[in-house]
Amino acid sequence: MPKSAQKGVVLGSYVTERSTLRILCTRKKKLESNPFCKCQHIYHRPSKALLSILLSSCHEHNARLAEVHSKPQSDFLVNLAKTYGPGQSYWLGGRDDVIEGIWMWASTDQVFNYTDWYPGEPSNSGGNENCLVYGAVALKWNDTPCRNAYRFICEKE
Repeated sequence: MPKSAQKGVVLGSYVTERSTLRILCTRKKKLESNPFCKCQHIYHRPSKALLSILLSSCHEHNARLAEVHSKPQSDFLVNLAKTYGPGQSYWLGGRDDVIEGIWMWASTDQVFNYTDWYPGEPSNSGGNENCLVYGAVALKWNDTPCRNAYRFICEKE
């Protein structure tokens, strides 16, 4: 497959290493025309995952946790989350565990150039919220402990 055809999004959650992913893009033609879903790379699994487990799940698909660099990209991912897992939180690829309060993308160590924080976030409540999720209530960004279990969004380059 040409590299340009490998771009896409993996949306899901970890069940077991043997679980089968359902390809959703094939049945949702409107997603295929979206610039953030270049080919049929949207996947869904019905449960949650610890961050350490899902990182390997993303890598199994030659993907990484999603990085959000613009409002249109954020809108696309939020709409996917609302469609395929309403009321759920989703891991993204952000962290601030290197320097507290300096949020960067884990795969590149690039400082955020776009944010969509829920009001009052990031809060670092309890002093250990170093990972990024789309929060379930408003699908705005929230910092959370990395040990929590959530659904996830991965992306392919």
